[in-house]
Amino acid sequence: MQAVLESLVPIYLLILTGVVLRRARLVSDDGWKGMERLSFYLFFPALLVLTLYRADFSGTGASAALSTFAVGVAIILAAGLALRRPVSALLGLSDPAYSSVYQGFTRWNAFIALAITEKLFGADGLVLVAIAILVMVIPINVASVMVLTWLGERNGAKRSLRRDIGLNPIVLSALAGSLLNLMAVPIYEPVTVAVEMIGDTALPIGLILVGAGLRPSLDRSALSAVALTAAMKLLGVPLLLVALGYAFGLEGRDLVVMAAIGAVPTAMQGFVLAREMGGDATLFASISTAQAIASVVTIPLVIYLATVFFAAA
Repeated sequence: MQAVLESLVPIYLLILTGVVLRRARLVSDDGWKGMERLSFYLFFPALLVLTLYRADFSGTGASAALSTFAVGVAIILAAGLALRRPVSALLGLSDPAYSSVYQGFTRWNAFIALAITEKLFGADGLVLVAIAILVMVIPINVASVMVLTWLGERNGAKRSLRRDIGLNPIVLSALAGSLLNLMAVPIYEPVTVAVEMIGDTALPIGLILVGAGLRPSLDRSALSAVALTAAMKLLGVPLLLVALGYAFGLEGRDLVVMAAIGAVPTAMQGFVLAREMGGDATLFASISTAQAIASVVTIPLVIYLATVFFAAA
């Protein structure tokens, strides 16, 4: 357990750095927005392209992981819809509020997932996260937009699914890296080195941006919704991915990686979507912040338990 905690300390120190920098106002709001855009459109896509380009998809582990994520995301998205009526009735949530619960449960933070797996599992862990991004990003984004169109306040902005997905740099880079890999396209070495240098900045800057995006205020009237969403996301999702991975033939360290991927908190991008499309942005801010804080405890716990049960397999 101590080894897991020590491995995760640098990750949370970078997140904390983002919190401190935002509060110290060393960077203007426009500066943070510029960093977010650079990260979203350049740094993160470069890391994804190179990771998928170099990945070995020939083993059985890759196909089993692909099946795990495909079935897993289908179950998660369907469960989020099925739970709408009972959860809304139990907690007295409005439709816009439940749209934030839905996003808080279904979205996941790829920056944290990549940082954790790279730190603990090296290149093999990065490949599994890249497969998760390739399989899960499009369905999650489509579902989020559709749910907000359905449940959001009608004065929210209209969104184009084709534009959101077709021009999403994360989706495009995941597809590009996979195609380059499958077609065995040779890339000029200096170009590879340049892309690698750009991609190396993605994780540290991404984690700092996660911290800068946290909103410490917590709406006490929504504590039940925040707690339930955190339990489903931080504990239920890793359990589901591990169970599916085991059913599809994964074993040993691959199951530990599945647990780590599932255990990360929701993605901050849901706040912008909720704000633009008439969702409950304040509730989503509380959900995402609470999950980020709670994950300091739950991620090491989930990884430790998975290691105890599966690492020796």
